[in-house]
Amino acid sequence: MEPTRADAALRAARAFIDDVPDGTRISIVAFSSSAEVVLPATDDKDAAREALGRVPPPNGGTAIGDALLVAARSLPAVHHRAIVLVTDGVNNQGSDPLEVAPQIGQAGTTIDTVGIGTSGSGLLIPGTNEEADLDENALRAVAAAGHGSYARVGDADALAARLSAIARTSTVERRRVDAALPLALAGGTLMIVATLGALSLGRFP
Repeated sequence: MEPTRADAALRAARAFIDDVPDGTRISIVAFSSSAEVVLPATDDKDAAREALGRVPPPNGGTAIGDALLVAARSLPAVHHRAIVLVTDGVNNQGSDPLEVAPQIGQAGTTIDTVGIGTSGSGLLIPGTNEEADLDENALRAVAAAGHGSYARVGDADALAARLSAIARTSTVERRRVDAALPLALAGGTLMIVATLGALSLGRFP
């Protein structure tokens, strides 16, 4: 993915921010071996775009389950809530996303997942000796538990187009929508909408 997956993820996140209806509140959560809120929920799109510059570079593990939990907690208890997880990695730290996702889905938050990358690429997760991988079965299960959808993309343009589509279809213009953008560029996973996840810097083979 040119120039890197991390750059492509940030570009796609900007596309998502640009295309969500005005009034949508967005939070950004970054994660690698742990997860943290980069931007609390706000409907200020300029602030959301600026916050993407504070997302740390990829390094270390991929705590997808922890990122989902932090993203869900960053969302208000009312109105429509959504999490978008974009990832090219396998969970290898913290909570099990397959246990976390059903809890989030049952609480009324939608989870959409987007897979990037390939299995058996030979690329290493930045900061580790572990091979980067893509677990599509897990991503489908997370999306199903969150009553959302799963899609796989193969290049930067497709990733940006997918997030733009999610921004337009997963929100409701007639009322304020709460969406958390967890963006963690770490062990190989990126999450968006209510969660932007960790994404490695390696190129697609």
